[in-house]
Amino acid sequence: DASCKRICSEFDILVANMNEAMLFVHDMFHCVEKILWWVHESNWEEYQLHYRYQGELLKAVQGSVFVTQRSKANYKNLMLQNSVVIGNSFDGSKINRAVGLRAMYRKQLGLGTRDVLVMQIGTIVSHKQQVRTVQAIRQAMKEQNSDQSRNTKINLIMVGNTRLNPQYENEVYAQISPFGEDSVANNVVVHDKTSDTAKYFEAADLYILPSTLESFGLTLLEATMYGLPII
Repeated sequence: DASCKRICSEFDILVANMNEAMLFVHDMFHCVEKILWWVHESNWEEYQLHYRYQGELLKAVQGSVFVTQRSKANYKNLMLQNSVVIGNSFDGSKINRAVGLRAMYRKQLGLGTRDVLVMQIGTIVSHKQQVRTVQAIRQAMKEQNSDQSRNTKINLIMVGNTRLNPQYENEVYAQISPFGEDSVANNVVVHDKTSDTAKYFEAADLYILPSTLESFGLTLLEATMYGLPII
């Protein structure tokens, strides 16, 4: 307790940009009196059912920022004070669409000229539905294999492994298992979470986002800036 109070005395306000982060810090340091809650998730109900200090936590929230009006509406029962909406944005000027980059990145990723690359970016968690994505790729491969005129290979790259959700991550990897006639192990690659996503966007042919919960899918803006069709 003494250590927590010493740490809390070193700052005036805590800025939390994820529900898990806010709950963890507040759970560890009950002396936090002022929190600016930057709300990215829409599913507060999922957290409040398991959080022991909800009343204490909400008293500490001095202000909250939402990325959409709809997300703000989802939290209206909490009666948060000083709430504002600041939408997400993306700086398209940082995108380098130089001639030859796409071919270079596809070569680095081992893609052939007739290969189709599907991409999904996001932390591997259940509401982002990576299991469903792999299942869709498997079904697409089945349909492709039944049509001999389609001389293409379907590939999927998922970027966002953090090893913070081992149970769901294991479910995803189970779907990619190399065993069985429906294996997609040679077609699906999972990469760790990274901010350097340009090469994946540049190399991709299609972006997919099957999330059941998104306050605002920022990756959709990025995919749009790269001219990708989106599902």
